[in-house]
Amino acid sequence: MESISELASDAGYTEQLVEFLISKCPAAIGKKEPAVPQFYGIPKIHKAPVKFRPIVPCHSSVQAPAGKYVSKKLKPIVERCKYVIKGTKHLAQLLSKTELDPSRKVWIVSGDIEAFYPNIPLQEAIDLMMVFFDNHYRNATPEDREIFRRCLVIANSHVIMDFQGKCYEQLDGLAMGQAPSPDIANLWGAYFEEHAYDNNADLHTSVVFYGRYIDDCLGIVYANSKEEALSIMQKFRFDDPGKTRNTSLIKRS
Repeated sequence: MESISELASDAGYTEQLVEFLISKCPAAIGKKEPAVPQFYGIPKIHKAPVKFRPIVPCHSSVQAPAGKYVSKKLKPIVERCKYVIKGTKHLAQLLSKTELDPSRKVWIVSGDIEAFYPNIPLQEAIDLMMVFFDNHYRNATPEDREIFRRCLVIANSHVIMDFQGKCYEQLDGLAMGQAPSPDIANLWGAYFEEHAYDNNADLHTSVVFYGRYIDDCLGIVYANSKEEALSIMQKFRFDDPGKTRNTSLIKRS
């Protein structure tokens, strides 16, 4: 983080950003060691048996400023994604514009991407985010690109957490507690959704509406049966089918 801050200073970035990048470093917080996030779980009481949602709050971690910088840079790109739902109001607006053919049988299909965050391969995601960055920020200088790349890497690498007095490191996937993780997940999903539409002609004629909020997907589909509707929606995949860790839609309803 200190070297990224120095790079930003040399590139003529504002003093506010330069100081922000090192604001969680030990020297800035007056401690010898950086803050280590505490791992805990929130019970999912609607599950039987009850399960836990793992939480690692990274807002005070040493690389948290890098994550916030990346999130700010990715937000405008996410806004342009066709199938990303921003919230319930946005969903209502999209559905209000959807017109159905009353002569065809219609199915509402919801889906959940299986273990979305931990199943996103980190290096592939970093490479893809750089592609999105280059396509969106066409006037970026080499220094702009390098600062973004280094912040992207450090925000998602060496994520250390404490649990019952022992330290652990997350080795793969996106950290749920880092600021850019929802943005990266959304862009990862958007890339594969657009790929699915480009390579499956029947989606254009069968899917009346499709949208996704992080890992929750909603589709309105023309189909003659429930099985056909689910089969159509299974064409939305979020990893290469040949990989062992593919993340496809779970059949939910």
